[in-house]
Amino acid sequence: MERIYQALNRPLSPPALLAVLVLCFAAIFLLLKLGRRQSRAVSSKFLAEHPDAATFYLYAQDLPQNKGEVECVRGTASRLFDGIDLPQPLVRKGVACHLLPGSVELEATLVSKGRKVSTARFSFEAQPDCSYGAVFSAADKGARLIRLDGAQGNAL
Repeated sequence: MERIYQALNRPLSPPALLAVLVLCFAAIFLLLKLGRRQSRAVSSKFLAEHPDAATFYLYAQDLPQNKGEVECVRGTASRLFDGIDLPQPLVRKGVACHLLPGSVELEATLVSKGRKVSTARFSFEAQPDCSYGAVFSAADKGARLIRLDGAQGNAL
């Protein structure tokens, strides 16, 4: 036992330190790939069950990276996933969820750097195969709902 303690109680040699660093980077890379795969699976599973589902993006136009939370008050929504994980993402940042067509009411919260920035409530009729965006502005803490496809960029 004493030999093990002595072996662990001295600095790592440069090759051992390099090996530890490579293993750490490999573990981080694998965890990121696993997270990406799980995010894609959430989207794919919901679309397989509901091929006419609408897509709802949540993002901030003036923050480089952001996340969000969505509470579905009325209607049906999938779990959140990264917006980039859609087959043809219309928005390359933020999060997204799928919605069943029909009357929807959502409470969306923008989160940046682990803190809530702004919250907005949206009520609208989700059309089949349409994409919508809850576009937040961190500067004025406001949000607006836009339709992203068909009538690209039109506020609802």
